[in-house]
Amino acid sequence: MNSLEGMSVLVTGANGFLGSVIREELERFKARVISVVWPPSKEYEQQADTTVLDLLNPADWKKLDIFGRIDAIIYCAVILPGVLPDGDLLNANQLMTYHLLAWGMRRKISYFSFASTCRVYGLQSYPCPETSPLLPPDLYAVGKISCEYMVKVMLDAENIPFCVFRISAPYGPHSEAETVVRRFLMNSAQGVPITLYGSGDRSQDFVYEQDVARAPFAWPLRPAPLEHLTWRAGNLFMSRTWQ
Repeated sequence: MNSLEGMSVLVTGANGFLGSVIREELERFKARVISVVWPPSKEYEQQADTTVLDLLNPADWKKLDIFGRIDAIIYCAVILPGVLPDGDLLNANQLMTYHLLAWGMRRKISYFSFASTCRVYGLQSYPCPETSPLLPPDLYAVGKISCEYMVKVMLDAENIPFCVFRISAPYGPHSEAETVVRRFLMNSAQGVPITLYGSGDRSQDFVYEQDVARAPFAWPLRPAPLEHLTWRAGNLFMSRTWQ
């Protein structure tokens, strides 16, 4: 991938699993990264080019004025199931997306990337290309679909390039969650038998954290931009050609 030197990239959810990996990867390619974090944390409040910002509060967006030009936005922030009642969760994630898109359009950004989920296809046992029917199993996935089309409709109107990535189950050393990958690796390292639940026939699609981190900018920075890109795990759903 080419250098991103000279580019200012806003990363929301930069204190989360994928957001933190994306932030590090962008910095490795010499981009200037402005990190948006929530909830408030002393660990992040002291870092340069970092702001604590409530995406549900439009007044908070004034905090970003001190950072100057923003070229691109990588949108990783999300309220996960269980944090709010289902209806409130649906509304909150859509409202955050709208605020961010409207702000980016006012700032005349040149690229937007939205982290969605392959959960929009439902709980399938087979690979799902972009042409697969949408079968969201819950309101969280319904909200992601709504936000995907919000990205398309709003940015198409301004001819702003964008990508929507439907990410499968990510894993890697930055993850603190007790995932099946972490559990299997820990058991293996400790010589503990790996426990299979149910029939043991279930298969799962995983994607490594660094592959997720590189994907949003691997597409627009290719010498010959692609109209379409599919990952081995997860996929790119919608895109507008990078000019």
